[in-house]
Amino acid sequence: MSYREKSAWAELVSVAAVWGWYFWVLATRALSGAITEQGFVGAMGATFVLAVVLSIVVAVASGILVEVMSRKSDRGARDEREAWAGLRATRIAHGVLIVLIFCLAVLGFGFGAFGGAGLAERTGTLLSLVLSNGLVLFANGAVAALVLAELAHYGALIVFLRRGR
Repeated sequence: MSYREKSAWAELVSVAAVWGWYFWVLATRALSGAITEQGFVGAMGATFVLAVVLSIVVAVASGILVEVMSRKSDRGARDEREAWAGLRATRIAHGVLIVLIFCLAVLGFGFGAFGGAGLAERTGTLLSLVLSNGLVLFANGAVAALVLAELAHYGALIVFLRRGR
């Protein structure tokens, strides 16, 4: 396994683990009814900051581990095949990101078109609180789009490196 492939595996696993945990916590809290509570935004904000810090620590630790486990001759070597694999993987991740952000935009326009200015008055306080906390879910949709694009990038990179193209 090449140095580049080891690095891609380390990134894929660390991104999936940290952000998988974060989105599990988010989904569990939202589905348990905490989305209707006042402290939902603060609790998820603290969890988000923890996930960002964890992702940095895990990425640095996994990078060091890959360095230690790799031969010195493998670290500097990067051929044209690896460069093309990286480029193709980046293009796939870019496409995934565009599609997901487009889906978020469609959702945003849909809620905006059907919500209207008097939504809170028409539907009551509970729905108003859910929708304001729902903006946290919408923001997390953008984070999820970035995470999924990263997973697509590292997954495609591994596939292309294994195929030798």
